[in-house]
Amino acid sequence: MKINYPDFSKLLNVVEQFGFLSAEVQEKTLKEIEELKTVGFAIENIDQLTLGRNELLYQELPDGTKKRVNLYIAVKETDLPFEEIKELSNVNYNLLYKYHITKCSTLTQMFANNRKHRYKTNSRTDGRFFFQFSDQRGQIIAKNSNQRLNVCKNCLKKIGYKGSDKDVKEFNLETINKQYEMWTDQNTKELQKGENAEPNVYKKDWTTVSNRVKEESNYRCNECGWSVKNESQKRYIHTHHINGDKTDNRPQNLKVLCIKCHSKQPKHGHMKGLPDLIAFQNLMY
Repeated sequence: MKINYPDFSKLLNVVEQFGFLSAEVQEKTLKEIEELKTVGFAIENIDQLTLGRNELLYQELPDGTKKRVNLYIAVKETDLPFEEIKELSNVNYNLLYKYHITKCSTLTQMFANNRKHRYKTNSRTDGRFFFQFSDQRGQIIAKNSNQRLNVCKNCLKKIGYKGSDKDVKEFNLETINKQYEMWTDQNTKELQKGENAEPNVYKKDWTTVSNRVKEESNYRCNECGWSVKNESQKRYIHTHHINGDKTDNRPQNLKVLCIKCHSKQPKHGHMKGLPDLIAFQNLMY
């Protein structure tokens, strides 16, 4: 992945001399630096991005965190004369390129057709983008660091919308980022490499840990509130790993559940036919 900063070395030379510049030039230079920061990265392959739930797009940063990003085409050719476009008031954003928040069918097709060089990343959450307008000769005639764009309808369908014009108009990118914040800023540096991965099995002291947690809850289910009435019913109370990692015995990852509530947890379909579950259901009803 390469940073698409045009003439960046020249800008650095100017920054090194910053102390010798006039206030007016310093202000102009700072504005240019901010503009370059918003241009984003050129994507060589969509696989360079990490896909979250519903194939939302994330970019892994050097420190290991993952940040929600959007992909968009940053330059639009227009036949509007400079006098009309210079204030950017005559640009109908509904006619501009759409931005993408997922690995949708449109984005996949564009990358397959070798159009990937046109896309840049953007990490703003307000649906605004650094955008440029060119004439038919390819000359940049106007720039807007706060251009509004519409979200792609196919992307909306990937996250459960119908993809209607109304959905596009009312779409709030910040709300979506908060809805999927469980994926945001997750540090992956501490994750094990494949060659060092450990099997997901209970630790040697699991029985001791489990019994202690159940005793602390008075053998009462944290979901439905059912509690044991005698010693023989203790087998119907389990200790559940919330995140599915059987090696993670932190108190906040453990939950006391009756066998019925335990069987309803994600990835626990294998419990449906257990004799103890059948016996518990008969006991309840």
